[in-house]
Amino acid sequence: MDYVRLPLEGTKNTRDLGEYPTKDNKVTKFHTFIRSDRLTNITDKDNEF
Repeated sequence: MDYVRLPLEGTKNTRDLGEYPTKDNKVTKFHTFIRSDRLTNITDKDNEF
């Protein structure tokens, strides 16, 4: 499965988890669910994204 990395400065390996399959044979929506490392490091520029 491909994944979309988000271009944030303050975090590493931040991904949009859109299009991941769910147990009920649906998929997750883009721009709704992300995974990341330390979100406490987000910069002001990241917040504008």
